[in-house]
Amino acid sequence: MAVPFAITTAPSRASFAEPATGLRFHQIMDDYYKPAQRMKAYVHINEPQAPHYRETAHAMSQKKTRDIVLQRAWSELQAWRKRYADLKEFAALIEVIDDTAKLLPNASKAH
Repeated sequence: MAVPFAITTAPSRASFAEPATGLRFHQIMDDYYKPAQRMKAYVHINEPQAPHYRETAHAMSQKKTRDIVLQRAWSELQAWRKRYADLKEFAALIEVIDDTAKLLPNASKAH
């Protein structure tokens, strides 16, 4: 297996204090081989009385915030669809989005 390495044009804060012994390279390699870790994801809940961020799993577990999250996700997907609708490379994906809109009772039909 080839060993990846990073070349940076701007030094990080950590590299200012390191001597020129390749310690930065070793830190990059150590980080590369660490197993992936699950991290909590957060979503913005734009409630009129108190906009805030909430852990995604928690937001999806309550009907009110679930509806907010899904509506925002759908709006963002529709905006993406509109922005890239003319790219033939995404034609199949656009078709899936359109087919999904037909199945959703409250989906906005406007593109």
